[in-house]
Amino acid sequence: MDAKYDADYKNHVSELKDSLADDGFKIISGTPSLKPNTQSSMLLSYEKSNFDCTMFSPEDVSENIVFSCGEAKLNLSQIKESK
Repeated sequence: MDAKYDADYKNHVSELKDSLADDGFKIISGTPSLKPNTQSSMLLSYEKSNFDCTMFSPEDVSENIVFSCGEAKLNLSQIKESK
């Protein structure tokens, strides 16, 4: 059971990274944690700019993951709009 859980978890992390890449973001450093009610610190890049971001994984896994980036606490959509 643990091996299947680990494989599923790694698959979800890979999907997150692919989704970020599809939107033009790259993880420079840090590891996302998708465990419920956790936060992860990551450095993301978008169009040659780097953003120190915190990713919040909600307690309820049916809700959206939230990114808060930089001193202005921008989400990923706001970063894309500002470019």
